[in-house]
Amino acid sequence: MRRHRGGRRYPARWAALFLLLGAAFGVGAPAAQARTAQGGYHWDLVLPGGGATFDSFDYNAQSRNINGVDWPVDLIFTGRATINRVKNVVSGTLSLQGGVMYAWVNGVWDSDKGLKQHRGSTCQGDSYHFRVYAPPSTDQMYSNYYGYFVIATSHNDYNENCYGGYSYHNETDERWIAGLFSSHGYAVHPDSIYLNNYENAGSLGYNDGWATEVVLP
Repeated sequence: MRRHRGGRRYPARWAALFLLLGAAFGVGAPAAQARTAQGGYHWDLVLPGGGATFDSFDYNAQSRNINGVDWPVDLIFTGRATINRVKNVVSGTLSLQGGVMYAWVNGVWDSDKGLKQHRGSTCQGDSYHFRVYAPPSTDQMYSNYYGYFVIATSHNDYNENCYGGYSYHNETDERWIAGLFSSHGYAVHPDSIYLNNYENAGSLGYNDGWATEVVLP
């Protein structure tokens, strides 16, 4: 379902935006370690009109396991998106990489280290980090409604590897990443695609179950 906040209006028949094709399964470790999803874990989500599928979280290893997730999918890049196009837009601001994670996308595994602000023992506070996924053979997926798309997760590695440092996800890092694209002139529709991956993970943060759409025409 699309949340209308000044964006485009979609037909009511797509109110049930996602068909949950796989089993739905109903936090307390650093992001680099596997953890258990606190709700909102689903296999094989599909966008309206049919097309490519993906899981609602990325993973610490190549295993589709509720006890081995990293972060929830919270950004979807649409239109004519590819992984390289997405990363090229923000590579001037997010120039470093993190550890590798994995996503199950349209029946295959993809891996990504992502792009982030700071790395290691810099103790510079916020370090927003996002990873982008699509099948490696195509660098993108296809939805009959949204066109070519890729998915992404985001989080914040605060004071990474420093005393008192921690990693967490909330709506702030999703908005911060989307804001980079908005500053480059791309259309952003906050919390507009319902993924049903709500999570209240305590000290590891919060996800409202809605992904932000960023359109790359």
